[in-house]
Amino acid sequence: MRVFIVFQASQKPFIRLAKGFTWIAFAPGLAMVVAQATWASDDSDYRLTQPIQAQGSTINAQAIASTQEMVTQGLELANRGNLDQAIELFRAVLSRQPGNATARNNLAVCLKKSGKLTAAIEEYKAAIAHEPQKAALYNNLGSAYLAQGNLDLAMVNFYQAIQYKQDFAAAYYNLAHLLALKKNYAAAIEAYQQAIKASPNQANYHRDLGDALSAIANGQTETSKLADNQAAGKKFLGQALAEYVAAVNLGDTSSAALLRKAMTLASLDRLAEAKATLEDLLSKNPQDSQALNELGIVQWKLGARLEAESTLEKTLAIDPKFVQARNNLAIVLYDLKKYPQAVSVWRQAIVLKPDFALVHYNLGTALYESGLIKQAAEAFQECLKIAPNYAEAYNNLGLAELKLGNKEKAIDAWQKALATNSKLVDAKANLEKCTGNQPRL
Repeated sequence: MRVFIVFQASQKPFIRLAKGFTWIAFAPGLAMVVAQATWASDDSDYRLTQPIQAQGSTINAQAIASTQEMVTQGLELANRGNLDQAIELFRAVLSRQPGNATARNNLAVCLKKSGKLTAAIEEYKAAIAHEPQKAALYNNLGSAYLAQGNLDLAMVNFYQAIQYKQDFAAAYYNLAHLLALKKNYAAAIEAYQQAIKASPNQANYHRDLGDALSAIANGQTETSKLADNQAAGKKFLGQALAEYVAAVNLGDTSSAALLRKAMTLASLDRLAEAKATLEDLLSKNPQDSQALNELGIVQWKLGARLEAESTLEKTLAIDPKFVQARNNLAIVLYDLKKYPQAVSVWRQAIVLKPDFALVHYNLGTALYESGLIKQAAEAFQECLKIAPNYAEAYNNLGLAELKLGNKEKAIDAWQKALATNSKLVDAKANLEKCTGNQPRL
């Protein structure tokens, strides 16, 4: 009888702040920057002119110098987080120079950071009206649309930015994240690769390319069948690992980066390396519950069940609501044949997340092994209410019904299992033996 372990660390997103962009949304299971916006200051698109030396005492020269100082001061205020004051200064500049695309871009960035997305979008549009071929403006407008949830207009503007600047790394990066949000990971990978080609030393570009490759390897894509077999999955995991290693080598030594690396090593069955990576991470942050959960899984895979039990108990002492870790602890207890304890831990997990179908299924297996057949059947039925196509649950429900003397119900359950998954050999064997031979667990 099968039980299933949860091999993800957590549903908590990895959150990071880095100069030049803002984390604003995440896709499930992935930690993703939604858009990278750029300040217009001294970059190639919007270069800030240095203060002009006073030439005599003409009013016009003084006015120009004052405007430039205001732009510089606005940038300083914005970078310190004083967005309201920066907005006032940029608006004052625009009252003097309505065609100042630099000030208008920076005003829009401040508005976006303040959560005023509609106003930001209007300012970006106004800036584009004055400078219709500036790639950075289209990239920033795309990032605002993306933050607003308008993926189609965001995509249009990212492509427009790339049209005007074909080596625009930030625009490729933002486009890649948008495609990943749509679960079009194959196209996202191509866009990440273009971003890396244009700017190869950005650790986050490599890290997020690794996430897209991992998503394909783990079957999370709806638009690609690239990893529809185990060998292809391993190939994509190997490529993901290379990107995570590149990110670490480029300076991303955060817990999130090391955790990604360790989880991928574990998925590739490079367990000793995964264990070493997790232990290194935990030496720096011993209270990292996600790393402890993964270490418990690795220890379990290595056959160190008692160590795994201890590690997962420590995980839950730090984070009692960590449902995946609670499921994993119950798996270890089940493997140690401590069925009553496993049942107790799985019941606790259900209290935390009643709609977790996998936990209901696992609870049913432990109850079955404990001889509590009626309760096991009820657990499998609860699982199937949540996940009606759970073939393994139908198979085990058939076993429970047979033990309860309900032969016809057992046959019906196995038939449903095979209707859901015709390759489930356990259900096929049990159905064939249901006339009196010992069912297959």
